[in-house]
Amino acid sequence: GSVHAAVSGMYQERDNIWRVFAIGSMGFCANFFTWIWIMLLQYRTWEHIGIAVLCSLIFIVAAVIVIRGVRRIFSRFELKQTEVSKKQISGADFLKKQTAASALTAISKEVNSAVV
Repeated sequence: GSVHAAVSGMYQERDNIWRVFAIGSMGFCANFFTWIWIMLLQYRTWEHIGIAVLCSLIFIVAAVIVIRGVRRIFSRFELKQTEVSKKQISGADFLKKQTAASALTAISKEVNSAVV
């Protein structure tokens, strides 16, 4: 149905969305990185240049850690189109599962309230 078409469209666009988000994030970081150097170089003292270098090193180390983490997470949760299409279920099956889940939730709430 229409939900499957919407999910399929979102799946097709997800790489572009992540790419644009990454470019925007890198642009923000580059802007901040440049701002640090502009602000600290206006004083033209070795102390301020040292602070700018230290901030740069911290920034580079943090960027490497974040990039490694992002790659690890993306590789772990990679979703292929064949996996998406295999998991499509009918609306009736979905409602049956939702009804069963609601019944289990209600039972667990009753048990928890009786225990307390």
